[in-house]
Amino acid sequence: MAAKLLEAMVDGHIPEVIPRFDSLSELGFSFPTACQFLGISDKEVLSLLDSLSDEGVLERKFFDKLLLCPHCHSVSVRPIYCCIKCGSADIVRGRMLEHSLCKYTGTDEEFLLIKRGLMCPNCKQELQTLGEDYRSLGILCKCRDCGDIFAQPAVKWKCLACSVVTPGDKIAELDVYSYSLREAQRGRLQFELKPKQQLIQFLSDRGYKVAENAMVRGGSGAAHTFDLLATRNDGIVTHQIAIGIRVADTKPLGLEEVFDFDDKTYDAGIHDKVLIAISAVTGEASQLAHRQRIRVMEPAAVESLLASAVSPQPAPQAEAKREPPQFKSRSGLVQYLQSYGYEVEEEAKVRGRSGVE
Repeated sequence: MAAKLLEAMVDGHIPEVIPRFDSLSELGFSFPTACQFLGISDKEVLSLLDSLSDEGVLERKFFDKLLLCPHCHSVSVRPIYCCIKCGSADIVRGRMLEHSLCKYTGTDEEFLLIKRGLMCPNCKQELQTLGEDYRSLGILCKCRDCGDIFAQPAVKWKCLACSVVTPGDKIAELDVYSYSLREAQRGRLQFELKPKQQLIQFLSDRGYKVAENAMVRGGSGAAHTFDLLATRNDGIVTHQIAIGIRVADTKPLGLEEVFDFDDKTYDAGIHDKVLIAISAVTGEASQLAHRQRIRVMEPAAVESLLASAVSPQPAPQAEAKREPPQFKSRSGLVQYLQSYGYEVEEEAKVRGRSGVE
């Protein structure tokens, strides 16, 4: 599931996984696009997204804050504005007037409009001059039950699912996030999701058993991990290829990393070495790799190799026998090696590093 989602995000099919409020969902929100694409539940999608975020593959951004009923955890809650004194929800908000004489305070709608001005609803006295007979207190709230005047009402929350009313300071909160691909991971994922799997298949088709994140104990006793380790037993020798994958997108592949890779392959007794560099390679690192017979390849070169590769003929399953093959003639040995894809040159001359043939 993770690979399918990441491939869609890398390709731009799903550039960002965005939540949507959904009172019918168990979570209170949903990821409709991701759920439909993956064919799994919102809860499973959230678990997958959080896991990829914890691994540093996805970036999690605050999207919204939901309020939940602390009793049934429903997100279907609505606010109730109440009197700060008695708790009644029977309040009115408007411009408040105060009669200077009797001190009655109420909304401007309570003061009756007459020809010469207003009339106090409490003492029935006519009010003609603003600032003398009465004054405006501005926009305030008034409780119709206890008559208290206040600037801001208290807020409570009523759950539409279980009808429980919860004080504002007791309501549960849930932060909801959107998820997008970390750009620093894009290059690595572009290789991991397709070319890497094709490379594994390429090697498998040629008789190799390929292990990912393979651990090999070296001659020094130290344990070394290789991104890919391809092993093939042709009945005569066991051939191994160590493949390292440089995942960073910004910093070039440097001398130290090439040296470390060469050092652990040497300790592990592996002679065939490949470094796949998603980032650029420094000149010094390239020279060291060449001297140490490490093949450095960019993802594009790997893809080109795979695209031009011809499907090999199935090799004999010598490994299953676990017995050395028997040869009656030199030509039989040559044919045996050729059946495993080797190019055989008889009476071959090879010039060594010292220059001697």
